[in-house]
Amino acid sequence: MVDLSSSPNLTDLDHPPLGMGLVGLPVQDLDLIEECSKWLQFHRLWGQLPDAAREELARSLYLLKAEAGTLIYSEGQSSLGLYLLKWGGVGIYRLSPIGQSLIRQRSAGELFGYVSLLAKTGSVQHQTQAIALTASEIWFLPQHQFRQLLHQYAEMEHLFNTLLAQDLNTFSTRIAWEQQRIQGLRDYICAVPAGESILGSSKFSQKLKDKVDQAAATLQPVGLQGPKGSGITFVAGLIHSCSGLVDQPFAELDCAHLPQSANGIVNTDLLFGRDGHKAGLIELMERGTLLLSNLQALSEEDQTRVANYCNTRHIQPNAAPNLIPMIVQSWVRIIYASPEKLMLSGVKGMEIKLFSLSQRQSDIPAFANHFLMQFCHAQNRPLMTLAQSDLRRLISYAYPGNITELAAIINRAVTMTPIGQILIPEQALWSVQSAKKCLPPRSVDSDSLAAKSVAKPLVPRRSVGCDDGAIFAGDLGWISGTANTR
Repeated sequence: MVDLSSSPNLTDLDHPPLGMGLVGLPVQDLDLIEECSKWLQFHRLWGQLPDAAREELARSLYLLKAEAGTLIYSEGQSSLGLYLLKWGGVGIYRLSPIGQSLIRQRSAGELFGYVSLLAKTGSVQHQTQAIALTASEIWFLPQHQFRQLLHQYAEMEHLFNTLLAQDLNTFSTRIAWEQQRIQGLRDYICAVPAGESILGSSKFSQKLKDKVDQAAATLQPVGLQGPKGSGITFVAGLIHSCSGLVDQPFAELDCAHLPQSANGIVNTDLLFGRDGHKAGLIELMERGTLLLSNLQALSEEDQTRVANYCNTRHIQPNAAPNLIPMIVQSWVRIIYASPEKLMLSGVKGMEIKLFSLSQRQSDIPAFANHFLMQFCHAQNRPLMTLAQSDLRRLISYAYPGNITELAAIINRAVTMTPIGQILIPEQALWSVQSAKKCLPPRSVDSDSLAAKSVAKPLVPRRSVGCDDGAIFAGDLGWISGTANTR
C-alpha cells in the first residue's frame, strides 16, 4: 500500500495527481492481489466481469491511502489513470464564478477520474477536481494498463462505457443547474476580505477580533447588531473567509430592499423561492454563507422560517394557498444583521455588537491613516498627510454615516488635493457635504489623540481596524457599489 497521508491539503493546487510515479513499480504482493480480487468479486458491478478479466484487473491496481482533505487531482491536470474507491468518501468539485461547487460524491466501490480517458475529445485533462472527504483507501489503475485491459477484454470496455454514459448524463444535469445557480446568485455574491484583519488597539477592536475568531471556528448562525455604515458586510465576510466555508460562496441579501405588495406584505420569493417556479437564494447557494441584513424588515412569520432553517437545514418554498411545497435542503450558514438587537427564537448562535464610529474615537486616527494609504495608492498619488488641526476635527466629528462617511471624506480629500501637494488642504477635507460647522464639541481629548497620531510615521499596513463597529479593509469595491459597508 502507498501511504499518501502527507499529501498537500486542498489549498495546494500545484502538487502532482495521486498515482504519480507508480508506473514501473514492481507488481504488488500476492496477498494484496488476492485481497483485491475477492473485493472485486463480491462487488455488484465488478463481480460481473469474467474471472480472467477480474484477476488481471486485480494485478494492475495499486492501493493508495489518503487522509481527509487530500487533493487527489486538480482541474486541468493531465489524467494519469482512474481511481476506484475501496472505502471512504471523495468529493468531485468544479470551480465556478461563485466558488467551488460539489458535482458528485463518490462512495465505496465507485469509479472517478476516468471520464477524460474515455471521452472522444482527445483531451486527457481532468475537468474537475477530487478531494478526499474522509480518510480513504483508493485503488489506482495507471492509464496505459487501463487501455490494455479495454483492448483485451470487451466485457470491461462495455462496463466502462455504461458507467460513462450514466456519469455524463449526471454531469450534464449538474452543469445545467450550475448555470442556473450562477445566474441567480451573480447580483448577490460579495467579495470577501483577503489577508485582512481587525485594525485598532481599543478594547472594542480587541473584543471584536476575539468574537470573529470564535464565530469562524464554528458554523453556527451569527447575529450582528450595528448601525448603517458600521462595517456589517466586512465583519460577515471576514467570518466567512476565516471559516471552513472559505471555498464556498458568500452572498448578501438586504431584506429592506425586498419588494412589497400594496398592503405592505414583503415578497420573500427571492429568499425562500417559489414552488415550481423559482429557486430562492438559500436553495441556489447550497453551501456557503448568506448574510441577511436588515432582517427586522421581515415579518415575524418569515423570521421564524429563517430560524427553522438554521436549526434543520430545510426550507419550504413559498406556494399558492392550499398547496404543500416540496421541502428543500441545503447547508448554508446564516449571518443575520439588524440595527437593534434581534433574537431568532430557538436559534443557538453567537451575537456580535458593532458600535458606531463616534463611540470608538481612539481608533479614528488609525482609520484615517489607513484610508489615506488606500486612496493614495488607488489614485497613484504619493502618500499624503493631514494637518494636526484637521485630524483633531476628524476625531471630534460625530459621523452619522459611521465608517462609510469617514472613508468618503478621506477619498474626496485625496481627489481634491492638487497634484504635487502632499499636505491635504483644509478646504479639500471639509467640503459642503461635511462642513466644519457640523462638528460638535466632544469630551475626548482630541488634541492629545491627534498629537500621538501625527508623531507616528504612516507605516503601510494590510489590516484594517475596527472596534465592535468594524471597518472594511483593503477592498475599494464599495466605491463602485460592489461591496457594502453597512
